Amino acid sequence: MKNISGSNSLANSGLFASQPTATTAIAANVFGLKAEGLASIPTEWRPAEILLSASLYDQWLGDRTYLQNLPSVALEAFIAEAAITLGRSWLVRSSATNETVEDRGQNLTLPFSPDDGPAGLRTTIETIFQGYQPAGGGRMALVINRQIDAVQKGHLSNDLRVVDKPYRWYIEAHTSDGTQMLAETISAKQGKALSAGSPLVCTSASELKSRARAVALHFWRNEAARLLLEWVWDGTRLWVVQLDRFKRDTVGFNPAASPISAFVVPAAEEGVVFKRYTPGTDSRWGKLKRLSEFRSRGKPPPHRLFWATASALRHAIEQNGEALAREIQSLTGGRAVLRTDGIGGGFNRARTDTVTPEEALDWIGSLIEKMPLGSPSDDYVFILHAFIPARAAAWSHFALKGTLVRIEGLWGLADGMQYNSTDIYWYDVAASKEISRQVRYKSHVMIEQADGSWTKEEVAPAYARYSSLSKQQIEDIGARTAEIAANCGTDVQIMWFVDIDPSAGLGENLPWFRIVPEEEIVEPARSPITKSVTVTSIEDLGKLVAVAPGSVKIILNPSVPDVRSEEFIAEVARRCAELNLPVELRGGILSHAYHQLRKSGVEVYSAEPGKPPQELTNRKKFHKVVRDDIPRFIASRGEVVSSDTLSIHERTRALVGKLIEEAGEFVDAKRGVDKREELADLYEVFRALSTSVGASMGDILAVANAKREKRGGFDEGVVLRETRHRSTEDNGLFETPSQGRKDRSLAELLTLVVKGDTVRAPVSLLLGRPDAERVTLTLDDGRLLELKMGVVAGDVVVKARLITDKDDQPKLL
Repeated sequence: MKNISGSNSLANSGLFASQPTATTAIAANVFGLKAEGLASIPTEWRPAEILLSASLYDQWLGDRTYLQNLPSVALEAFIAEAAITLGRSWLVRSSATNETVEDRGQNLTLPFSPDDGPAGLRTTIETIFQGYQPAGGGRMALVINRQIDAVQKGHLSNDLRVVDKPYRWYIEAHTSDGTQMLAETISAKQGKALSAGSPLVCTSASELKSRARAVALHFWRNEAARLLLEWVWDGTRLWVVQLDRFKRDTVGFNPAASPISAFVVPAAEEGVVFKRYTPGTDSRWGKLKRLSEFRSRGKPPPHRLFWATASALRHAIEQNGEALAREIQSLTGGRAVLRTDGIGGGFNRARTDTVTPEEALDWIGSLIEKMPLGSPSDDYVFILHAFIPARAAAWSHFALKGTLVRIEGLWGLADGMQYNSTDIYWYDVAASKEISRQVRYKSHVMIEQADGSWTKEEVAPAYARYSSLSKQQIEDIGARTAEIAANCGTDVQIMWFVDIDPSAGLGENLPWFRIVPEEEIVEPARSPITKSVTVTSIEDLGKLVAVAPGSVKIILNPSVPDVRSEEFIAEVARRCAELNLPVELRGGILSHAYHQLRKSGVEVYSAEPGKPPQELTNRKKFHKVVRDDIPRFIASRGEVVSSDTLSIHERTRALVGKLIEEAGEFVDAKRGVDKREELADLYEVFRALSTSVGASMGDILAVANAKREKRGGFDEGVVLRETRHRSTEDNGLFETPSQGRKDRSLAELLTLVVKGDTVRAPVSLLLGRPDAERVTLTLDDGRLLELKMGVVAGDVVVKARLITDKDDQPKLL
């Protein structure tokens, strides 16, 4: 920052221009927070600038004619002197003393040319001052930059809202006409350290990401706070033109520490009008009958539910409504939740928040009154339960063809997952039982209040990246989701109450509702950086009338009543499909809102897409003996490697198995050059075997030559079929070795041997012939068991199949 504060012309004008040296701290209460941020950027990385202190604003605030009365001669001198540093194209930027990163864009930045003279400078400064809306004693200082002609510009940030780890940075780039060129996450760990005393040379767009990584590395190492950087690329050089810091704000709701709503233990376990449903028993009502599917680990589901038909409730209300209210009180402890179901089922049927018995009675009566006289009210049921006090909720999804359970979790009520950002977890039901996490920034949660109403609480930024589910909860939900899918014999999607108050007697995690997914789960792409319209209610959809098709994206942030409204999401889907408007959905993709939009043909984006669990899906499992340097070679390519070393006592057996594996690969090799490669591998394994027994290759060769001289080699493919003692009655009929045919196949000469329940197979017969050799055994109960055997890549492969259809019997061997 050029120091020209000693200029007589500036001192006389009262502009108080200043530029501290690189080692001098900028006082934010004098030059503003924007100037304070600029001072943290290496001098060679930012355009030249001059600072004007907030004293100028103070003078103008006391006398609105102050700027107009400044002597033109002094202003001309200032402009001429500043032009030496800033050139002929300037940006006059606001730098309020209280302008945090959340206030970005609220104050003005205006272009200025020295050719505009003193009058133009007065007007520019006055326009910025007039547009400032001071709050909390804020004052306006100014930063005057040399303007950079941008080829591309954008932002670079490791803010908690966009990335989880401080070394991960989100970069976005667009051209001057707004065309998006880049939007992705990069790692500062992959950055190359650059000298802060040298410019950020960047001569091509392809270099932008590498320079951005270098910038990210510098600030990750030197700044404790999370940052938002603004950058400009002029075609030859990258400039960092702004730095804003995010404070670790703890003001707001802390879901991780909030108490769970108190559970009132009900006085009764049975009702008169409302019948207790025993999970696992038959029922006409799908919502009740399906509970049997939630049986897990040999235990029935613990749900505590009561049901009554519409006709039974109509009669009870007519006879003695007060008695029915008392019954609801005794069954729910006064905190009742009602749901409905009907013959034929249905999604998102009528339901209540937590209500008092009197409110429950009014609600039941209002629905019954809407039923036409003579309607089959026995085909409509009301399901009653006490409010379930849980700290969090989750949706889980499992496809039987895979091994990964997807879990989306969020603090508070499950309906909040429709539109509020959720954490994403993957649980591997395979032997590893591993977990992959994507803990997202969760700005809002739905919380039940003491009176049963719902509110949308804003989460304090410091806590918004805390995981909503614990490791134990993820493991429990993941394992039980897969078990429930196996019980149902279909892919499943399940809603859960999580971390339930123990006094409710429902366990820690309770599966509540299951649906069969209608479509494959598709991860949406990141939302494009473009203009947006936020929709909070159905009435807001009227804003879309004047919107050109495809010109904006829609962000859904419905008010509390519309969060669970079928009418709201249906109308959003209809309007957006008609106008070809994409939707940025911050909620989970297992939510009803997501499926409704997709079903209507609306393009859905995510503010923070779920990352595929690469540590699970891209993992290759080998568990095989390899050459000594293979793990180091793989690690040098940037992959994470897990390897172990066998004990001395185990190596010999492992190497023998490796001989079989390499022999199979030799058999499968087609070309001569490939066969030579495989023979080299066989030789290397053999060399290791000789070392394991303390013999040199010379020792082995000497013994081999002696045995070859005495008994021959293996060059002629001789198979010994059988032997017996010679009898005088043979009369020369028994074959001598020289009389055997020389064109026999392995299958003719090497056979499977079956004795009782044991099958012996020569390895030579199976090599390179997966599933080629078949044998059928008769079990004790008379059924047939077919075995197919082979050796594939060194592994003995056995496939077993029970044969129940006589027409399907293979030939017995």
